[in-house]
Amino acid sequence: MLAMYCKLDAGPPLPESIQITTKADRIKNIISPILHFLHIFFIIQYMLNMLNWAQRRKFVVLVILFVLVALAGTFFILRSNGLSIVSFESQKFTILWTRFFELREGFLDIAALVRNPNNFNVQKIFYSFKIYDKNNILIAIKEGETFAGPLERFVIFEPNIFIGERIPGRVALDLRDIVFLDDQSVSTPKIDILGTEKFIEDNFSRVLVKIKNRENKSLENIQSTIVVFGEDQNAIAVSSANIPFLGIDEERSVNFTWPKALNGIFSTEVFFK
Repeated sequence: MLAMYCKLDAGPPLPESIQITTKADRIKNIISPILHFLHIFFIIQYMLNMLNWAQRRKFVVLVILFVLVALAGTFFILRSNGLSIVSFESQKFTILWTRFFELREGFLDIAALVRNPNNFNVQKIFYSFKIYDKNNILIAIKEGETFAGPLERFVIFEPNIFIGERIPGRVALDLRDIVFLDDQSVSTPKIDILGTEKFIEDNFSRVLVKIKNRENKSLENIQSTIVVFGEDQNAIAVSSANIPFLGIDEERSVNFTWPKALNGIFSTEVFFK
């Protein structure tokens, strides 16, 4: 699969130079060394006629080594995503919201809802959450990477962040070093939500979501993330759970939990990767 590289900086969306390998580039990369090799081959033939037997033998060994290196290079070109520059207009990712959620004393969950406005799969997105206190002093930084499908809305979630006795004021999200794939197929798994149940206690909350695989194949290592909304449609909690395996047409219940009471749950939305 071919890769494109794009670095998105702060500011308005601008046309950017994206790295992508086309079929013509790859053919050129293969044919060019072959032509050079033929040219060198004819030179070698001419030189062999001028050498004695011992010198010819040493020269042949060197030629064989050269051929092996050339073949290895050609194989590497075929297997790798060699890059050439092609003009491509990328749009800046949309950060729909960024929130922190007080989990328990001294710990936070942080999350953001992001949209990929480009009609390409994204192999890697490097992100950085920065948590500031009410005096706008940096408390903590949490970094990681994720991926996204074409035009996908997805959640970036980091649980259980330690902040000690500091009082959080806001959280900011930075996205950078985004690597696109030359592929427009939808990578988000097709999973139905069959039902949702909520269980709220004094110091514990649980949301049970029943799901079904709609793909014509089994799914493995699915990351599911739930966003809980209040009556004002603002997110009040986020949680995640890993689904190791989901067979064709299989139904399963997924548990999302929090170590506190979640009052005022109005709706939920589940995201799968």
